[in-house]
Amino acid sequence: MSETEKQTKKKGSSKDFRILFEQLPFPIAISDNEDRNLYVNPKFTHIFGYTIEDIPTTDHWSNLAYPDELYRAKIKKNAPEISNTISDQRISSVTCKDGTVKQVTFQDVNITDHEFITIFEDVTEQLQNQKTAKKYQQRFDKIVELIPFPIGISDDKGNLVYLNEAFIETLGYDLQDIPTEQKWMELAYPNNEYRRTIPTEGNYQNTDFSASRIREVTCKDGSHKIIVFRDVKIEDGYEVTVGYDITEQKKIEQIIRDQQKEFRAIVEDASDMIIRVDMKRIITSINPACAKILGYSFNEMIGHDFRDFVPTEFHPIMDMHGDKKIFGNSQSTLYEIELLKKDETTILVEMNSRILKRDGEPIGIQAIVRDITERKKIDEERIRQQKLESINLLAGGIAHDYNNILVAILGNINLLQLEELNSEQNDILADLEQGTLRARDLTKQLLTFSKGGVPQKIFANITDIIEESVSFVLRGSKSRHESHHDENLPQVEVDASQISQVLNNLVINADQSMPRGGIIKTYASEIILKNQSSIPLPDGKYIQIAISDTGTGIPKEIQHKIFEPYFTTKNNGNGLGLANSYSIISKHEGFMTFSSQLNVGTTFYIYLPVSKNEDSSQQIKNKPNESEIKGKVILLDDDQTIHRFYDRFLKKTEIQFESYYSGNSFLQKLESMELPLKKTLIIMDLTIPGGIGGREVIKVYRKLDKITPIIVSSGYENDPFVANFEEYGFTDILIKPYSISQLKLIIEKYI
Repeated sequence: MSETEKQTKKKGSSKDFRILFEQLPFPIAISDNEDRNLYVNPKFTHIFGYTIEDIPTTDHWSNLAYPDELYRAKIKKNAPEISNTISDQRISSVTCKDGTVKQVTFQDVNITDHEFITIFEDVTEQLQNQKTAKKYQQRFDKIVELIPFPIGISDDKGNLVYLNEAFIETLGYDLQDIPTEQKWMELAYPNNEYRRTIPTEGNYQNTDFSASRIREVTCKDGSHKIIVFRDVKIEDGYEVTVGYDITEQKKIEQIIRDQQKEFRAIVEDASDMIIRVDMKRIITSINPACAKILGYSFNEMIGHDFRDFVPTEFHPIMDMHGDKKIFGNSQSTLYEIELLKKDETTILVEMNSRILKRDGEPIGIQAIVRDITERKKIDEERIRQQKLESINLLAGGIAHDYNNILVAILGNINLLQLEELNSEQNDILADLEQGTLRARDLTKQLLTFSKGGVPQKIFANITDIIEESVSFVLRGSKSRHESHHDENLPQVEVDASQISQVLNNLVINADQSMPRGGIIKTYASEIILKNQSSIPLPDGKYIQIAISDTGTGIPKEIQHKIFEPYFTTKNNGNGLGLANSYSIISKHEGFMTFSSQLNVGTTFYIYLPVSKNEDSSQQIKNKPNESEIKGKVILLDDDQTIHRFYDRFLKKTEIQFESYYSGNSFLQKLESMELPLKKTLIIMDLTIPGGIGGREVIKVYRKLDKITPIIVSSGYENDPFVANFEEYGFTDILIKPYSISQLKLIIEKYI
């Protein structure tokens, strides 16, 4: 065949192919290896809008189809090399002539050494449908996952194909644990008998929804939950099972049932009376406590008018509160009335009542009634105790003022005793001193009566305290005292006034237990307690005090109560004496007990620890002569007679005296003082009427001077500043009234 014939035949074939290309339902383009576009079929122009004149070269196509420069560069970079094979299919976003963007897949096919065909497919709608389907599927999956109820999906063969997160969290099982419905039944209902009661198919009753069913499911962790299940049929034989966990709801229901039982039990077992009446005040129900307290049977109260059990004088009060509740729409009221018991006695009660309603209308009244007879007695006793405390406070104040007077009287008597006087004058002064000392004893009794709290301990001879207390109480009594005290007993550190108060209480009780008089014996001895001792105290040395009487004794059935506050067998007693006594001894790190036999007598035992310290007042050695003592005493006190006493006394010595009547004047002077003060002793009264006293001054002074000795002087022995003087910055205490010898001792100790 000649070359001319070959060209003619080739042209004929190309024409045939062009006819074929123009009929193709998808776009194609033919290009050569010189990047010229030779042909685009009508489908190409229909989909993309471009003709061969618009895109004569592949660069024209790239610029129009991929107007974004970066995206165009990416497309060119990923373009495959043209070979004898078909290139891999690839996808890109093509911008059409009308500006729309289509998602297109394309492949290159090499047809000659110089030409190749690019086959396009518009997949925009397909991808959009896939995207939409995927979006809806994701939305559905998310909704199902977010539903807080367990959801499972099974196919028509009984395989579980899906479990949502709530199912796994609630029951613990995942698809690996329960791949089939049969496996679910075995694990969820391990009890064979219970499993046999569960139908294998849901009861759909001619609908796509099964009836709800309640099941007790065994979870993966072994716990049990109550679940309500319901099945829903969907397409292709699939079935959705939705569960609702009602475990907590069932628990709440059980709690409510239990609470109702407990409420009934509370009503039945309540110690308070619970009474219900109708609108005519006819009793409709009572609890057992009501029958027990009032002494009536249920039949004797139910059906009767409640006013039959209320004294007549209380009817107006009860009617007023009942009418207020019914007609005034009052929710509850609290008031006090008396109730009649079957034995014809009365009790005082507190009525807490409220209206009962049904459908918004009142149907009656319920009252919780509390017997407050004993509480009222306690309240009355408390009021009596408050009055007693007021008297105590008054007694303490009187004793304080009285002590100030006694300081001046005793001090001036002592000053006169220093002078050379005749025997008659000395006798007169001795009588005055003795009278003053008796007055001091009286103030001590007043303070003992009024005081309490932390002991203000000093070194003391316990025998002297016993003798003074017993003699004071038995003055004018029919009883007499016998003492049996060991000699040379070691000293104790005690609050003498508080111990006197204890001894006074015990001796008074002993005396009153013997109305016709008798013998009260006191014993004092030193003992050593060891760990085998029955006395609950640490090992060591103690002073044992015993006070014994031959009175009526204490009945055995009340012996365990005698140290309780407010317990008393006396008509006029307040029940605080022994309770306070027990407390005082405990605060002294001691112990108090007793033994008693009816109609034989009672013995009280007190144990006080022997002091482990030495009496500092006995440690002054090489006491200097009065004329050798030099220094200064500063006195802060509001009583002029005390100042004059100090002035007279200190003029007989080499000691200077500086006097202040108020804390204000002392603090003003303090600014010009050179601190710390040398060879100076400051004595301060705690209380200055109308001004500031030692309790305020000490706080300011100790910030400036922590060395100078400061003595607190007061008649208030029960004041914490006296009891714990060192905590407040004081060096020592000087209890009013004090003698010249006591004052000299303090001066010699610190100057």
